[in-house]
Amino acid sequence: MHKDHKAAMELLEAAKDVDFTIVEPPQIVDAVQYGYTLREEGALPLSQLSYQDLAAFMLEVAESDKYKRKEIMICSAKPISR
Repeated sequence: MHKDHKAAMELLEAAKDVDFTIVEPPQIVDAVQYGYTLREEGALPLSQLSYQDLAAFMLEVAESDKYKRKEIMICSAKPISR
């Protein structure tokens, strides 16, 4: 983890009155929805994500507390063919 990234995470985690979700997508591409895979740690299995899938996940984040105060990595559930 990059030291600036680590410092930013430490600041967010220390601010108990701040709700946040950090979403880390890989390369975002113009493709159809394939569904998505999430990870809180470890490597992502694929290196792309469609704009549509990212938008769908961001709506899920906004509508629930499931990912509150978390850092989430996201990628496509299937290889993207363009």
